[in-house]
Amino acid sequence: VTFRQIVADPEDHEPAPDVSAAGQLEVPAPIGFGAVELDPANRRVVLPAGAAIDLGGVGKGLTADLLIGHLNACGATSVLVSAGGDLRVSGPGPDEDDAWMIDIENPIDGSVLLRFPLVDEALVQSTTKFRAWRRGGRLVHHLIDPRTGWPSTSGIASVIVTGRQAWRAEAVAKAALIAGEADGLDLLARTGHDGWLLRDDGSIAPTATVAGDLPWAATEGTDAR
Repeated sequence: VTFRQIVADPEDHEPAPDVSAAGQLEVPAPIGFGAVELDPANRRVVLPAGAAIDLGGVGKGLTADLLIGHLNACGATSVLVSAGGDLRVSGPGPDEDDAWMIDIENPIDGSVLLRFPLVDEALVQSTTKFRAWRRGGRLVHHLIDPRTGWPSTSGIASVIVTGRQAWRAEAVAKAALIAGEADGLDLLARTGHDGWLLRDDGSIAPTATVAGDLPWAATEGTDAR
């Protein structure tokens, strides 16, 4: 699973920021999910004025899940789907114990962070290092903390999650990154997911189940990019 850090020039594509009289960047007040109306009977979502939905990584994960289901229905017995870095596998892989041995890249320095044997499940990564740019002289990224309206400053640079469904693992990964280390690990445990939280300093906080997987050497395997 590979990500590349993108830091755009301040004048590349970002519009001029809103600046207060004191010279500080102004951020619109977060709308919050409580202002979104769900209508399950009619399969509708009603958004407040000025709001929009970006399915982002959750949409990519769902794409992988749906494609796996379609290919299985067509008779495929061994499948790996990569949708923008979100992986979902089904059936026996080419590696030991019929697994798909996945190399996971460290988004901070590009090295291989760890290797993981994926078997009939999903592996996703959410990171602050993939989409980053400067706005008003400040380095920002695309993962927004809804409590502040600003990019997350939780101290977590990346979250890697494994689970049965890619769309759900994506949602949990993003929430865990924004929540921070303690609450993020608790969230993974409560939702039945395993994974690793990569701190801003490059150190790793794993869930208890996968803690023993960290020392694996990254010498061979399937490198999903």
